[in-house]
This record gives sequence, structure tokens and C-alpha cells, in this order.
Amino acid sequence: MSQAQTVDPPGGKKPMTARARRGLLAGSILLLVGAAVATYLVLTAGPAQSRQFATFHLQEGTVEIQRAGQGPFAAAAEGQTLREGDVIRTGADGRAEIEYFDGSITRLDYNTTFTIVALEEEAETGGTIIEADQASGGTFSRVVELSGSDSRFETSTPTAVASVRGTDYFVLFNPDQTQIIGVIEGVVQVGGSVGDDVDLTALRGVDVSTSGELGEPYDLPPELLNSDFLRWNLCERDFLESVCAEVEPKVQKKKEKKEEEPPPPPPQAPEVLPVTYPPPEVAPTVIQAGRPGEAAAAGAAPLAFTGLRLTVWVAIAVALALSGLGLYVVGRRRGSAASDGS
Repeated sequence: MSQAQTVDPPGGKKPMTARARRGLLAGSILLLVGAAVATYLVLTAGPAQSRQFATFHLQEGTVEIQRAGQGPFAAAAEGQTLREGDVIRTGADGRAEIEYFDGSITRLDYNTTFTIVALEEEAETGGTIIEADQASGGTFSRVVELSGSDSRFETSTPTAVASVRGTDYFVLFNPDQTQIIGVIEGVVQVGGSVGDDVDLTALRGVDVSTSGELGEPYDLPPELLNSDFLRWNLCERDFLESVCAEVEPKVQKKKEKKEEEPPPPPPQAPEVLPVTYPPPEVAPTVIQAGRPGEAAAAGAAPLAFTGLRLTVWVAIAVALALSGLGLYVVGRRRGSAASDGS
């Protein structure tokens, strides 16, 4: 036998060509990738209600969190994930911000106790449900426009409930446990323990007695809007022009004068005093600060695949699997043809 001659394998079949082997390999890989994506979707796909979390942002001072309303309070950490049942408690020097999954926020004043009751997203309807209980202190909420007829954003106190559909509003406790609920922008429906509900429009407020009786709505007085907590929210954190524009020229002149003067010695830490509502008539210094929603959502929980997101990823997984199967079949046919050919 000469060296040019080759010996066929047993049965007369020729070995599979390199092209057929590549087709089989590519098909197998795509099949595996498609199967992996499909498995991940099955494991992470949640029910209709998903994204049930919020993100904690420390603003200043001491703030503690109690998980699910059980066990001891522990020091809160920036970017910490919050879920239903968590209780946030600020100290005499503590302020905090809660950023919800839909972009809405709630800020907590000193000596405030706040419980997250419900955090839900209806993937099938696009609706959102956010509910919280406030037991003391002061809160300021900025709510994005809610979609879906079943959407709601509520702050409950022991004697009243404030329901909104996209607005800025606040809830303040007085030392005698009476409350002030006021609206900065939009409309808020306030319901007490007794009597009829009232609808508050922009720059209107209502007092709530300890028995849950609502007073007559009234225009928010300047001394209330100029209080430390509201001024901090409206002008230092967000700068709402309709409320803060009148103080901007004074602030600008003060900044220019400060630049001309030599820098003063570092100030001593001020004494922390208890917050009292109604607030003082003199408004504190105002500076413009960043808008909400810019902080990174560190510690946020991964989102479950639902709704449109789930449909898109299922389509990708199916496409990968079909492509892999097609390449695998073509590779097998080419391999068979090469083996049966002469």
C-alpha cells in the first residue's frame, strides 16, 4: 500500500468535516445559553407585585431602623434597602430621606417615627401602591404622578389619612399630638377619624385634632412655610421657586458679601433643640441644593423580571434556543452526509 492511500474507518464512513463540527459546537453553545437564560427567568420571575423596596438616604445626625417592626433598632446605613414593615426612627439631630422604587421620596424631620406599610408594583396594570404610617415628628413627601386607577400613595397617622396622586405635601405633629397636613403642589385628600374628608389644593392646609376631627382648610401662613423643616425641603433640598423666589435675592447678596470678607473661624456645633410646631417666624438661611432622585441606589434589591421585561427576555431565550437547534441540526446533517459520502 502506498503512502498516498488512506484507510477508511470501519463501516465505510468518513470522519465528520471541520465545518460540520463547528456547526454542532455553535449549535450546542446557543442551546446551552438559551437554556441558561430561560432558567434564570424562571427563577427570578416574580408575581404581579414586584420591586417591593425603597432606598434609605441619611441626611444628617442619628437615624435608626428596625427590620420588619421586630427586634432592636440598629444604626441606619446610607443606601440601605428598606422593605414593608421596616420602621425608621430619627433622633433629635437626625434627618433622613426614603426614595421609593417609582422615584417618589419622603423626608423625615427630627424626632420622627415612620413605618413603611406597603410597597407594591402591579406589573400587569402599571399601578403602584405606597403606604406608610407616621407616629410622630414631621414628614415631607414628593410623589411622582401615579398611573393606573388602583395606584395610591398614602401617609397615615393615628387619627388621619392623607391620600395623593402626584404632589408635594407634608404632615407635622405638634407637641400636643394635634397635626397639620398641608399641600405645596397638587391635590391631597385628607380623611379624619370622624367627619367628612376634605380636599386640599396648593398652599392650603388643615388641622387634625387628637380625636381625628378635621378643621376648616386654610391658606398656609408664611411662618409655617418659613419653618426650619419646610424651608430645608423646599429651598435647600429642592428649591421650589414659587415659595423660595422672594428670598433668593437676599441669599445671592449674602453670598457675594461673604466672598468679599475673609473666611470666619470654624463655627462651633450648635445646640440641638426640640422641634416645635408652629415654627418660628424667622426663616433660616437658604441655599440651593440638588434635586431628589440623584443619589445612587446602593444596596437596592435586584428587580424581578415581570411584564414587558419578562416577555422580551423570554423572546431572546427562545431565539437563542431556536438558533442553536438549527445550527445543531445542520451540523448533524452535514456530518451524516460527509460520513455517508464516498
